[in-house]
Amino acid sequence: MAQSIEPNMADLANEWLKSYKLSYKLEQESVNAEIDKALSVQ
Repeated sequence: MAQSIEPNMADLANEWLKSYKLSYKLEQESVNAEIDKALSVQ
């Protein structure tokens, strides 16, 4: 089965953001408590 290139593309994009000294969040990181609460409601 072919492997996904998504992780490689995410790494590349994150390196670009770092090179321009821009902040970014990884998929698993919290953005803020309000968004976390909204996402956890079932």
